[in-house]
Amino acid sequence: MGNAGGILANEFSASRVKVLHANISRCGISNVALTHFDGRVFGAALPETFDAILLDAPCSGEGVVRKDADALKNWSPESNLDIAATQRELIDQRLPCSAPWRDAGVFHLHPES
Repeated sequence: MGNAGGILANEFSASRVKVLHANISRCGISNVALTHFDGRVFGAALPETFDAILLDAPCSGEGVVRKDADALKNWSPESNLDIAATQRELIDQRLPCSAPWRDAGVFHLHPES
């Protein structure tokens, strides 16, 4: 975007906010407002505000299970359903934030997610 326009970067995980800020600074991006909220608040707070939204939703970690035994210990069908519910809520809140002419695309390996 060449530091034109505006970017709202939101990170829910407190431990990742500092890393995101460092990466934004390292890249020399000056048109970013960094927030730390539950992403489910944006639909009601900022209706039809954004031309584009990139949602990096929480994931089940299924992709790393074969490489990391600890990931398998933390995975369960119940946790997968919980994460899928959170993903759906985030997507549902993302839609009201988008300009009405925008289309959405979603990708995931697992149908529940």
